[in-house]
Amino acid sequence: MKNTYQLIAGFIILLFVGCKSDYKLEVMTWNLRYDTENDGENQWGKRKEKVVQLLEEYSPDMLGTQEGLVHQVEYLAEQLPQYAWCGLGRDDGEKEGEFSAVFYKKDLFEMEDCQTFWLSETPEKPGFGWGAKHNRVATWVKLRHKPSGQSVFFFNTHFDHQTPLAREQGAYLVLKTMKEKTLSSPAILLGDFNADPDSEPYKILTADVQVLQDTYQLTGNKKGPSGSFASQFALENLSDRIIDHIFINDGFDVIEHQIIDDNNGSFYPSDHLPVRAALRLK
Repeated sequence: MKNTYQLIAGFIILLFVGCKSDYKLEVMTWNLRYDTENDGENQWGKRKEKVVQLLEEYSPDMLGTQEGLVHQVEYLAEQLPQYAWCGLGRDDGEKEGEFSAVFYKKDLFEMEDCQTFWLSETPEKPGFGWGAKHNRVATWVKLRHKPSGQSVFFFNTHFDHQTPLAREQGAYLVLKTMKEKTLSSPAILLGDFNADPDSEPYKILTADVQVLQDTYQLTGNKKGPSGSFASQFALENLSDRIIDHIFINDGFDVIEHQIIDDNNGSFYPSDHLPVRAALRLK
C-alpha cells in the first residue's frame, strides 16, 4: 500500500511539473528614428542595413517599432520575410505619418485581430490629444500562438515627447483599452513611453501589479547599459534613463531583460537602443 501511495504522489508531482509551459517568447521594442535628411551620416538609408542585421541576429518573435514611416516599415518587411506586420499611419489612419507597427513571426503566430487607436479624446480617428504636438497612436494585435493554441495580446505605442498631460492621459487610455480587450489572456505592452520609472505615466501603468508589471523590475537577469536613449546616435550621448519599456501581465514569467547596445564604435543604429525581454508563456 505504501508503494502505491508513493507512485500516486510521484505521478501527481510529474503532472504539475509537466503543466509548466516550455514556450519561450522573445519580444523587442525599438524606436527606429524616422527617416530625415537632417540626420546626415545617420540618415535611414545609411543605417537601414545595420537595423536589419541586428533584427536578424536577435530574431525576436514579436517586435514593436516606433517612428518608422511607411517605407521604413515596408523595407523591414521585405528584408525580413519571416515576419508579418500590421499598423496604420498616425496622420491619416492609412499610410501617412509614423507607425507604431507590430511585427510577428508567421510560423509561430496567426493573427486574429489588429487595430490602431489614437491617444486622444477621439481614439477611433486621427487627432491630437490633450495638448500633444503630434498625433499619437497605439497598435494592438491579437495573435494565436500556434504551439500552445493560446491567444496573446501585443500592444505597441509611442507617447508624446513634449506634453506631460498627453503622456498621462495616454497611459490611462492604453490601460483602459487593454483591460477591455485582453480580459484574462496573456498580454504585453511595450513601446517608447518618453517616461522613466519615476514618472507619472509609468506609475499609472504599473499601479496595479495584477494588470501590468515592468519586465526590467521582475528579473535579476539584466544585460546592457542603464539607459535606452542616445541623442544624435552617439555613444557618448547615451542617457542613464530607460524610457523604452516592456510590460507584461501575469500570463508570463520573465527569463531575461536586455538593453541592446550594439554599435559601430561611434554610433548606434538608431537614437534609441532596442530593448528585448525573454519571456515564458504560462
